[in-house]
Amino acid sequence: MHPAGHVAVSTLAALALARRRRAFPWLAWVASLLADVDHLIWHARQRQQIDPVATWRYFRNQHEDGPEGRLALHRYEVIGAGLLLGRLFRPVGEVALGLAFHRLVDDASSLWHVGRRRSLRWRRDRLRAVVFKREHGACQGCGATGVALELHHRLPEAGGGTSEPDNLLALCRPCHDRAHGR
Repeated sequence: MHPAGHVAVSTLAALALARRRRAFPWLAWVASLLADVDHLIWHARQRQQIDPVATWRYFRNQHEDGPEGRLALHRYEVIGAGLLLGRLFRPVGEVALGLAFHRLVDDASSLWHVGRRRSLRWRRDRLRAVVFKREHGACQGCGATGVALELHHRLPEAGGGTSEPDNLLALCRPCHDRAHGR
């Protein structure tokens, strides 16, 4: 999730805690935001340099194999221990609540992205099947059959074209490359 999203969602969570008369709702807010430091440290170790913009891009576009469970402040064991210690020392519990909320937001965001990618993949595969069946498995450029086909937009999406079957052609790789001037 983008940092601005984390700030907004964390602020809403802190306000909800304040309405419930929690002792230190601002600690939960700060902890939820500081959990992003884990992202920055992990990414800096991977890239051997600190680059917050690249870090946010990476985590915004991350795949199912993201490092959340390996980040110190994102580990369920750390969050659980903080929640238990929070029974004895309330500020620790507030920090743990913020970390738990942050992890929950990260996990929900990851699930949403996974579902979106699967939906897009399913749609693309369905479009391929429809177009290739319509063209009887033949390249619409050279007429070749029995070759791997690719989808090509008659009117490019950048020019207002859609990814609907009427705007798609089945082309072999050489014809597709020619169509794009490669």
